[in-house]
Amino acid sequence: MARQPNLNQIRLEFDDWIERRNQSDWPERQDGKLTVRPGGITAIPTELTRSALFSLPRKGDRLYFLRKPLACRSDMSLRYTGEQLDQADCDVYLACVFLARGSPIGMNIKASANDLLQVLNRPSGGSSRRTILASLERLTKGHLDLRIRRQGRIYEFSMSLIYMLPPDEGGRRRWFRLDPDGYKLYRNLSYVDLAKHQQLKTSMARALHLYAVSHRREKPHDVRIGELQNWMGYAGKSEQFLFHFKRSMEQLREVGIIEEPHISYGGAGWTLAKL
Repeated sequence: MARQPNLNQIRLEFDDWIERRNQSDWPERQDGKLTVRPGGITAIPTELTRSALFSLPRKGDRLYFLRKPLACRSDMSLRYTGEQLDQADCDVYLACVFLARGSPIGMNIKASANDLLQVLNRPSGGSSRRTILASLERLTKGHLDLRIRRQGRIYEFSMSLIYMLPPDEGGRRRWFRLDPDGYKLYRNLSYVDLAKHQQLKTSMARALHLYAVSHRREKPHDVRIGELQNWMGYAGKSEQFLFHFKRSMEQLREVGIIEEPHISYGGAGWTLAKL
């Protein structure tokens, strides 16, 4: 059996990020709210950023899928079974990966809903906890069947994103683990600055952020708008997508994630900003 990668490799990459950025930009508290401190970098498998797994459905219109083929790049195929996932679920997944840094994939990680809310810089009230727990349940019950082509090799595997175990006696602390059956997926990671991610106001902007960071920094990138609409799982009309997409690009520019955004006939482009 192939050796499973240790998420310590993510921690080392995070350390490299921290060394190269201005520490003064990371206050511990601002206006009485806890902000993401240095080291607030998480990761997501690159292939997932180029698929409609974490989609943009209409509000209140969450579907249930049975081995449904999801839109993705031509170098992979993805079938999904479970309740439809959205960008709010993706935020919780990013928080889980953040808490799993330094641990082998498949190791149990002890965390409460409040721990995840703190990572996401959200209030710790009952409504927020229920939202987090609902996302954890969807992430646990959802199942992925993947076929990925990397550097001429084909990888096929089935997995869940996380496993959630029952809470402790007090009902507060829970254990989760990243599914070790998907360890190959974690060999190709894109890194996400949580502080910047949390400044983005819309789900589409957060989805675009994940796609943007899956490409090289300080190098122009161009993509067809129709492909992005499919990969983001946008449920509305193309005209609506274009309207919101323009605003999303502007959000990423204002936060300092991309530079020189532009839209031409049928396409868009930008340069991922340096650290």
